[in-house]
Amino acid sequence: MRIIDLINVGQAMPSYIPDFEAKPSVITKKQIVSVQISEITDDAVFVPYLANNINMCEITANKYHQVFSSRFSGCWMAYWKKKADRRICVGHVQTGGDYDCKDVWRQEMASCSSGYAYPPSDVIPTETASPTGWNCYGYFFFSNDFDAFAAYSIVTKNNIVTQKVLVHKGTII
Repeated sequence: MRIIDLINVGQAMPSYIPDFEAKPSVITKKQIVSVQISEITDDAVFVPYLANNINMCEITANKYHQVFSSRFSGCWMAYWKKKADRRICVGHVQTGGDYDCKDVWRQEMASCSSGYAYPPSDVIPTETASPTGWNCYGYFFFSNDFDAFAAYSIVTKNNIVTQKVLVHKGTII
């Protein structure tokens, strides 16, 4: 079952989908790490925002076909597939500021056969005067054999879904 199909505009975001910022015991900067990943179901996982880093989850070994992250305000939601062992990883990529990690992600992509990154928050209404109460989730859905994906942005205002946008569909090589 695709969780995205249970999320509807005008309704509350399902309570079983987490929304938190990772708080690691050791602070790293501009690295790819895996911190406080939270399983939602046996095939869905939540990868929280981690300041100054790329927080990621390797999804193929765990058979996760659905990945959520939240608190997007310009950061990227990204996947990448390693050439050597064909592992697929999904991460929340910090962008902007002193610890912008776009260059770290691009370096990682040099050893990958494919990847895709997008800023889920690009769909938040620009007329929003104040970010108070707004949240943006990124969501990837991967096919059973991990050869195709769909990327979504889900926007909430005070936990009510205001937008659910299919951003991109693609093939994984």
